Amino acid sequence: MKDICNSYPRLVMLEVTNTCNLKCDYCFRSKWHIHDKEISWETFLKIKERINFAESVCLCGMGEQLLHSRFYDMIEALEDKNVLIITNGTIPINYDKLSAKGNVSSITFSVDGPSEEIMLKSCLGYKFSNLLDNLKRSRGYSSLTIGINCVISPHNLDAMPSMVRFCSEYGVKVLNLLLPTYNMRWVKRKAEQIKNTMEEVYIVAQDHGIKIKAPGEMNCVFEKSVIPFITLSGDVRPCCDHFNRISTAGNLLKNTFEEIWDSPTYRKFKSAEYCFGCVQNQKVI
Repeated sequence: MKDICNSYPRLVMLEVTNTCNLKCDYCFRSKWHIHDKEISWETFLKIKERINFAESVCLCGMGEQLLHSRFYDMIEALEDKNVLIITNGTIPINYDKLSAKGNVSSITFSVDGPSEEIMLKSCLGYKFSNLLDNLKRSRGYSSLTIGINCVISPHNLDAMPSMVRFCSEYGVKVLNLLLPTYNMRWVKRKAEQIKNTMEEVYIVAQDHGIKIKAPGEMNCVFEKSVIPFITLSGDVRPCCDHFNRISTAGNLLKNTFEEIWDSPTYRKFKSAEYCFGCVQNQKVI
């Protein structure tokens, strides 16, 4: 793990807005008092200039990134990067604008159930019809890899096999299953049931040709380097895991990434101390 922590990042996560149209019971944003903001164009361009080392940029964060007023302008400005997008799926996507530069390789939808009924149990205001429309229209853009992030919870555990079938029906190629880090007591209590459900998930996935990333496989590593998280104000955290609340290592509006990489916080992170204590790194099921 120490070698991975010391490898220069090839992918960065960039938050362009913390505004969200939903209130999900498991989301940190719903529990923290966050004032809605979006990154200014000037700040975005400055950050873009200072992440020229990164081959890939993932637009994601504490908000719904498609709500930024200049979202598609940002996609265009990142034309020399491989762009990945994480979205809750309820904002209609303009696929023509999204694919104009040919630099967006994947869209991952955060979906925690195969039906509106299940979604509304944990996510108030979720417009399931918008998700279905986005998924259906994505099929016309073969260059995009479509995936789903799904947080396993008491609301949806029994529906996980149906979630695989949902992916097959709507052309989703990858299903990333995550554990609720906010509720690890439940995970430990239901570990045997989760294991049994995962066995069924693998069988259904094999039948339908869906790639499964199980809990423990989904982490903050990309091509043997840890993914740093950049907030809309330019703050850099060495890891994208909000749960650990890793200290800010520096700010790209004040420092180059090279300077931040050599900061005391980053040097401590490169010892892998954070990783060994991280819940994402523990075998719990």
